[in-house]
Parts: sequence; structure tokens; C-alpha cells
Amino acid sequence: MTEAEQKRLQELLGKSELTLEEADELVRLAKKYAVEHLDREAMKLVFVTALKCFETYRRHGKGIEEIILTSP
Repeated sequence: MTEAEQKRLQELLGKSELTLEEADELVRLAKKYAVEHLDREAMKLVFVTALKCFETYRRHGKGIEEIILTSP
């Protein structure tokens, strides 16, 4: 993961509300981090990312099927 990607990941995690595009970007970056690190912190990141993604999709009226089918 590049330094810019790590910075963007932290930026997205710090936001209280995400757009659908930002939620998808967060998922992509969290997956990349998790694959590279495979540790307890990476698993926490995946969990927090999933919660933020579900929250974002729900706020935009999207169902669980759309989340699963459209997330990168």
C-alpha cells in the first residue's frame, strides 16, 4: 500500500458519512491493507469498514443484496 493510499484510508475512516463511491473506495483500500498485513489490526479494519459500508448503503436506500453485488 502506498503512503497516499494509507492517508486516504485514514481520511475515509475518519469521515462520519460517506458517499457510495467513498464507501466502495474504503472497501477497496481496506481489502488491500488486510491482504498486506493479515494481523489483528487488519481484521478490525475490515470489520469497521463493513459497518461503515452497510451504514452508507442503508442511508442511500440500498439493500444488502446491492451491497454484496456492487462492492469491489
